[in-house]
This record gives sequence, C-alpha cells and structure tokens, in this order.
Amino acid sequence: KNVAEDVAGSPTDENIEVSMEQIHEWNPQVITAMNEADRQEILTDATWKGIDAVDHGRVYVQRKYAAPDGINAIMGLEWLYGVLHHSGDAGDEATFAADLRSFYDLFYKTSLTDEQIAEPQ
Repeated sequence: KNVAEDVAGSPTDENIEVSMEQIHEWNPQVITAMNEADRQEILTDATWKGIDAVDHGRVYVQRKYAAPDGINAIMGLEWLYGVLHHSGDAGDEATFAADLRSFYDLFYKTSLTDEQIAEPQ
C-alpha cells in the first residue's frame, strides 16, 4: 500500500512535502530514496528512528540502469517488486540481474557489468 496515496496534490508529483510527524504516523515498512545520499541520511538521522523501514534497514535506492522513467521503468518495476516481495533474496537478485542484462542487450544492444547492475541511482 502506498501510504502517501491520500496526500493532497498532483498524483504525479514525486516531490510533495510531508512532515516527519506524518511519516512517523504512516510508519512505512519500506522506503525508496531518490539517491544514495538520501538513503544514508534516512538511515543515520535520529529523526527517522522508530520508523519500521529504517529500524529494519529496508531503505532502498532504485538502480541506475532500472530508472523509474522512460522505457527503463519496465525494469524499475521489476526491481521494486523484488524489493517489496523478496527483499534480500539472493535468487531474486540473480533473476533481476539476468533480466536487466537481457533488457539492455535487446533494447540498447549493450552488455551491463556487475558493477553497473548494482549501481544506485
């Protein structure tokens, strides 16, 4: 469930501001951050403590080569599905990596390295 689905504003606006009190009230089980710096801030800033996702280390950054926009959003959705339903599962990560390689080979005629597959946004 998207805890922010009832927030006022445009449903396509990714940057609607909410208070820390609201985030604590929602107490999300998973958080996806915009980039690695934001992820680190969420994991280390004391104001985020007590939130289920933070306390259990379930704060993630979308993969660079599975970006949430354009045709790459197809792979971004697969990545997000894995995060939500198979977090930390090595088999799921291997499947995602294989699918991402196939996707880039098919659509971009290029091969991704292991480092590129793991690279955060």
